[in-house]
Amino acid sequence: MKWRATILSIAILLGLIPGYSAQAIYKGASALGSPYVVKYRTANSWCSGSLIEPQILVTAAHCIIDKGISVSEADIGVYPPGADTTKSSIVSRGYKIFYPTGYYNNSEKIEPNDIAFVVLDKPVDLTVRIKLANYEITQQLILQGATFTHYGYGRMSTANNYPSIPQQVIARPTTQKDYSSFRGYKRTYVDFLADEEGSTCPGDSGGPTIAILKGEAYLFAVHSGSSSPCHTSDADWGSTGTIPGEYQSLYSAAVTLIASLKPTAVTNIRITSSALTGSIAWDLPKNSPVAPTAYVVKDAASNELCRTTTNTCQVILKPGSNLLTVFALAGNISSNGVAIEYIVKNATNPELIGFDTYQRQVAVKWAPIADFGGASPGSTYVEIRDESDGSVLCTALATQNQCRFSFLQKGYNLLLNIRSDLGQTDAVQIGRFSGILQTSLVSRTVSNLQNIDTQLKSYLLSNPGYKEEIAQVRSQIPVLTSDFVFTEDVLTQLLNTRNNVSVLVSRIIANPKQATITCIKGKLTKKVTALKPKCPTGYKVKK
Repeated sequence: MKWRATILSIAILLGLIPGYSAQAIYKGASALGSPYVVKYRTANSWCSGSLIEPQILVTAAHCIIDKGISVSEADIGVYPPGADTTKSSIVSRGYKIFYPTGYYNNSEKIEPNDIAFVVLDKPVDLTVRIKLANYEITQQLILQGATFTHYGYGRMSTANNYPSIPQQVIARPTTQKDYSSFRGYKRTYVDFLADEEGSTCPGDSGGPTIAILKGEAYLFAVHSGSSSPCHTSDADWGSTGTIPGEYQSLYSAAVTLIASLKPTAVTNIRITSSALTGSIAWDLPKNSPVAPTAYVVKDAASNELCRTTTNTCQVILKPGSNLLTVFALAGNISSNGVAIEYIVKNATNPELIGFDTYQRQVAVKWAPIADFGGASPGSTYVEIRDESDGSVLCTALATQNQCRFSFLQKGYNLLLNIRSDLGQTDAVQIGRFSGILQTSLVSRTVSNLQNIDTQLKSYLLSNPGYKEEIAQVRSQIPVLTSDFVFTEDVLTQLLNTRNNVSVLVSRIIANPKQATITCIKGKLTKKVTALKPKCPTGYKVKK
């Protein structure tokens, strides 16, 4: 970073401005992430600055002008605001420099008009907007008790310990000194105290002094020169900043240039999609001051999704809301972006019908999906999950309307979600399922079925006269198959059947019936009637 040769004590004797470039923060604190300060590089050095527009850098003229000649605009590379420059890259470069006519920047002293407005080749993302303060505003800010802060990327002591992150320190405006070389420039500069409590230092040139009043930020001054504890001079300490709002004509020229370089925005953006592939199209700009050379589509995080020279391109969408912005480019100069929100609608979660419990499995049943959105029915699945660990218990095509999982003797809090070619929906709770209770229900149902069937078979053998009555009761017993659904109603039905069996048994005991069987032996036939009829020896029951 360039230093100035004039010693401050000599400068004061001669009535000159302080003789060191203001290039760093002494006894400051980290300003990492601050939206007020940027670092930029040129071919041979670097300085600090501030962005008052996404495409306008304000800095000290002596950083980029030497003996009346400016550096090449393209050599100016700007980092993001407040960045750690070891972890960030240059995001924009200079396009055009505006500085006061006649500014020379010799090696003897700091000159008046030490300010430059640099138009950048593309916008830099800003989170705040800063107002330019002119002389009257600076005086009002001082009188009304604004807070003032110096920012910069300069060194923090006499050693060359230049940080990669910006620093900040409280700024203390003081009575304006009368420098002979600044006679007639009273409105263009402001002086600050510098002592062991803190100051700007080598490395802070061009950095901002920000004033905050009632929640609004003002670019109060741009660092121009200083002498402080981080210099080796024994001269009186102090610093000087240039008031940027006194150079409205330079700012206006920069704004006018951007307007003339910026293409007109696109119109009538529309999107069509199939699954997660979208086709975005727009109408070309009309009456643009410059012909667009390309178009870029970005997402909400400013990630570039596609670039084209036509009025349409393909983008990859995500389920839900997609906020897309289309920019027209003229070289690296961007139009104002035009945003559109496009919602990729996934299939809706179906409504639960209920649960069917089988001997070792449970079936979750759902109603037909009311709206598949942009999802393909053939690739839309319903997943049933256990909330306790998020595990998927079963999956089935949504059109199958049910899926089964084997349950354990534990409690389940069941969730349901859709998984399709558009991604996964948020899971919704569909109810609790107790594997313990269902295991008990299955066990009691099976036990009752087996007991009733065994009992009726036994009474049929011992009381064949009641064959029809026993058959009628047995017909009430459900058949246990792999698709048998266990419910409390079924268990209740079985308990009623047990009661019917008890009634029948009482009848059998109270009123035994004789039964008649037909026995055959060759061509001989005999009928036998008894409580337990048996065929004579050599005969067998005719079937």
